[in-house]
Amino acid sequence: MGRPAAIPSLSPVPAPLRRSSLETIEIIAYLLLVALLLIFRADLESLDLKDACQFTSLIAILCSISVVRNAPRGLWSPSSVFFLVLVLFHCGLVVPWALGRNPGELIRDPLELWFFRPSTVPALWLVDLAFVSFFLGARLGSLGRVRIGRPGPADAELDGIIGVVGAVLLIGSIALWFALALQSGGVGLLFGSYDRFLDETAGATIGYIYAMTDYGAVLLAASSPRRAHRVSVAVYTIWALVALPLGIRGEVMFPVVTALAMISYRRIPIRPVRTLVIAVAVLAAIAVVRNVRAVGIARVSEAQVSFDPLDGMAEMGTSLRPVAEVVFWHEMGDAFYDGSTYWAPLDRSLYYVIPGWTRPPVKQDRRIPSNLVMERAGPIGFSMVAEAYRNFAAVGVALVLGLVGWLLARISRWPDTRVAQCIAGIVLAAMLAHVRNVFRRSRANSRSG
Repeated sequence: MGRPAAIPSLSPVPAPLRRSSLETIEIIAYLLLVALLLIFRADLESLDLKDACQFTSLIAILCSISVVRNAPRGLWSPSSVFFLVLVLFHCGLVVPWALGRNPGELIRDPLELWFFRPSTVPALWLVDLAFVSFFLGARLGSLGRVRIGRPGPADAELDGIIGVVGAVLLIGSIALWFALALQSGGVGLLFGSYDRFLDETAGATIGYIYAMTDYGAVLLAASSPRRAHRVSVAVYTIWALVALPLGIRGEVMFPVVTALAMISYRRIPIRPVRTLVIAVAVLAAIAVVRNVRAVGIARVSEAQVSFDPLDGMAEMGTSLRPVAEVVFWHEMGDAFYDGSTYWAPLDRSLYYVIPGWTRPPVKQDRRIPSNLVMERAGPIGFSMVAEAYRNFAAVGVALVLGLVGWLLARISRWPDTRVAQCIAGIVLAAMLAHVRNVFRRSRANSRSG
């Protein structure tokens, strides 16, 4: 099978990488912006909520343009895909508010519990710092040579294996999802409300199923199209038509955007203008799903349906709440965790491989963010920005998001080889899950939305 033409932007360039005056000015401008954020932190945290939302929206737009413009594969580079998802989940509520728009009634009512609290504006400042730090990390990661590679005999041998394994993982995970749903609540569970589905399927199993779906999509996208791909896409589409009306959005969206990012290593999957049109349509669909999932598809006539894309953005933007929550907790006297939430997964894993290693029961381990969030705020999920702040304060937000930007910028420049694409896809899938900590081990995480 012929190899698609290489993407022009990946042609070799001499080292050190050529930088125009505009690029140098851009880097200086963002460094200056970080300095201004730090110097005027107190003033920015005392802004009116609407003014703070407008400022954050401006930062998000500027950083999005810069991240995409500097990425080697543009909009579909792993660094761009991750950053745009990060912006959507942390600014989905912010942008409509900045435009003077109130979200729809079913979305606005829950906002009164947290959005108008004083801790929201400091949380927005942390989000601003996270966005700028990500860009600077990604810019640092883009320095040096672009790694140019050509698939060789080993890639040809791996191609078929990767495709088959990907199809088995994807189709198998979807079959397990339907089996779990039917076993938990019967056919009616597939057409009921989102809350009921979460109640009936809570636990670790559903999280592992979603992880299998992610990795199956990665392997399929990294291999050449064949019949297994067409069958997998058909099965995935059937699942999406059932899962989306239930309100399962991120778990459906993340494998798709990850797969598109992997395809971009060989060719641009969807042009920017078409992507924008599709994005608006998806946000409108999310607005519909937000209203339908409260009552279930079987009672859709009772839902207050909205097709407003801004309502869809607002529905996706609730990862800001965990950031506001941790800010509030620390204002009330909580100590910072100094990295213990990052250490906890490794610590708990060592229990299985080192004799005598001790650990607290999972439900009592307060290093696990979901436990504390569920206890204090309910099933709201969590956030990469919130976890970085919970551990190391504002400096943690800058360092963690800068490191993530650097890492994703590096893998965005990897060559078009099967192994490189698979590793890049697995890293991207893990990072996307970490945007709002969706990998579930309890009901607390399973209801993050």
